[in-house]
Amino acid sequence: MPMTLDASISREFDEWNKTPLGQSLVKQEGEQLEPMLRKIYGPVAVQYGALDFSNYIQSSNAVRRFHSLGHSPQPESKPLSSCLLYSLPESMPFDAKSVNMLILPHVLEFSPDPHQILRESARVLVPEGHLVLLCFNPFSLWGIRKGLGTLVGKHVPSPWHGRFFRLARVKDWLSVLGFDVVQGSAVCFLPPLKSPTLREKFGFLEKAGARWWPMCAAVFILVVRKREIGLTPLMPRWKKKKGIAPGLAEPVTRNG
Repeated sequence: MPMTLDASISREFDEWNKTPLGQSLVKQEGEQLEPMLRKIYGPVAVQYGALDFSNYIQSSNAVRRFHSLGHSPQPESKPLSSCLLYSLPESMPFDAKSVNMLILPHVLEFSPDPHQILRESARVLVPEGHLVLLCFNPFSLWGIRKGLGTLVGKHVPSPWHGRFFRLARVKDWLSVLGFDVVQGSAVCFLPPLKSPTLREKFGFLEKAGARWWPMCAAVFILVVRKREIGLTPLMPRWKKKKGIAPGLAEPVTRNG
């Protein structure tokens, strides 16, 4: 049985998403994701994560959209364009090979068993189906903020109480499970400043970071495709020459 995610941790991250800093990041992620998701086709799309990320799946071309939460949400005023479910990403309530696209925004960082989530992703996706991951980057100004909070030893607030995984490590996990990287992107090069005025003052870091240090973004996006496993290429069967009885040697011509 997979371990369950502490509902209080999940709710804390949900509340952080409603802060000005959280909303700023959600907006940046959505702008990066929209053109990427519109290139992916398939009838069924599923998304896990906070309700504030619900606009991500709306960019999908899927006919059937599901947004799954691990806990009961707070009363929401805005309607959802997707069907709301309650399930844990470590144990997805979908049949094998039934989902065309799966979106996991900041799900791995706050799970006690991220490997199980990726295994479930590989199970429910159809061959050639797409998995979209958004993860906080430890090699960023946000990762430094997390490290400083850990050194203090006090309660680390959201989202820095999660585990930030290296991009190379996540790629290794995905490769083992049979995924190929299709596309990647980097989001947010600003420090995690709460003040909108200060964020605007450091706005020059966005263009500079995207050009000079893309690997130091606060968030990395990965779009990967599930390989279709089990197909063995057929070797051509060489045809025998006609007119020669089985078991007889082929005649040769002698000159002279």
